[in-house]
Amino acid sequence: MEEHICSTCESPIEEKVHAALIRISNYKSLKISPQKSIFLTGGGEHKCHGDWCWCSEGGRHGEWCSCYGGNYWSYEKYRLDFFIQNMNICIECDGEEFHDEKRDEKRDGWLFNKYGIITIRLSGELIHSSSEKRLIKILSKRIFGEDYSNKIVAIEKASSINKTLRKKI
Repeated sequence: MEEHICSTCESPIEEKVHAALIRISNYKSLKISPQKSIFLTGGGEHKCHGDWCWCSEGGRHGEWCSCYGGNYWSYEKYRLDFFIQNMNICIECDGEEFHDEKRDEKRDGWLFNKYGIITIRLSGELIHSSSEKRLIKILSKRIFGEDYSNKIVAIEKASSINKTLRKKI
């Protein structure tokens, strides 16, 4: 497997999870956004999101949110390690250094109560100790309730064989 590079991932554990999510996405369509910020805005409500913005054009901390012509001041409320937009799921990679159980619990509750976002948390220890196939198994079970790791490996193997055969023709 090629080395995976994620330009927005902030740590090796995020890189590893992103690589697994990409492989799952090749089998089950996932709209993955690494390092997705949820913004709260001042100056009124956004027309489609109420008092928050997560669009890619949203302003950064202390900037005007350009998605609505710069009419709203925005600040970052939370940054999600990974947001799966088409399933309204957040994946958080909890490294020892940045993990605060009480803060995380409060944040997870806020995301769910306000926006219906379900948070899946993976410890840094679990991520470090797991192979990519095991991460695919864990993530697919938590996201879909089913283990797709063997199917994904089989599809990738068949695809690789097809590419090799095409080159020989």
